[in-house]
Amino acid sequence: MKHRIIKGDCRKVLKKLPDNSVHLVITSPPYNVGIGREGWTDKLPDREYLKLTKTWLKECYRALADGGKICVNLPLNDTSNIAFLHLKIMKELGFTFKANILWVKWDRKRKEKFAISKWRIEKFQFPNQPNPILINAYEIILVMQKNKGYSIGKKDLTFNEFRKWKYNVWFIRPIVDRTHPAPYPVELAKRLIKLYCLRGQTVLDPFLGTGTTSITAMKLGRSSIGIEMSSEYVEMAKERLEDCVVIENN
Repeated sequence: MKHRIIKGDCRKVLKKLPDNSVHLVITSPPYNVGIGREGWTDKLPDREYLKLTKTWLKECYRALADGGKICVNLPLNDTSNIAFLHLKIMKELGFTFKANILWVKWDRKRKEKFAISKWRIEKFQFPNQPNPILINAYEIILVMQKNKGYSIGKKDLTFNEFRKWKYNVWFIRPIVDRTHPAPYPVELAKRLIKLYCLRGQTVLDPFLGTGTTSITAMKLGRSSIGIEMSSEYVEMAKERLEDCVVIENN
């Protein structure tokens, strides 16, 4: 298996990937809510964020093989409705709907049971008026497909795994370590990889962060390509992968 971490802006890097060269895309793009990092403020004007989203999704569509899937992790009830924005753009690009998965951030060890920020908990108060603020305890994974092709090969998805994962509501404990401001757990990536691609195929993450998608792909016998613009996160991802190639993108 080959594992590449490409340092750079995915809008430029994705254009260099060959057509039909990856089989699955798993990513959580910037939410445009001000969660900044090296080289990125995460607070673009709406028009620029729309352009960013169209650019990287268009290139992912081109790079995916026929029948390839894309899984995009997003908030569903944010004020800018970015999940609906991504869905609309993907449909315009030619993606067809596969599934919506709700990731419920359930954590039985917490007093509140759901893993949400202290700020949001404190903001919720018993309302004096009939307009209570509801606390969001889940995110959505949009699963879309390119064309109608499919891969032929032996699946490593077991019957017991499918029986547990077949419903589109997943209760998965989120990451406690917040080294990265918006991580998603290995368990989430594991389920998506085993459901939607075969061993030996290639998984792409255009917003790699600290490397969760790539490390999970490696453990499951898939190749991976991860794109990340932060030098700090590239180094962290590199440490988590054993045999990766880091390519500097200028």
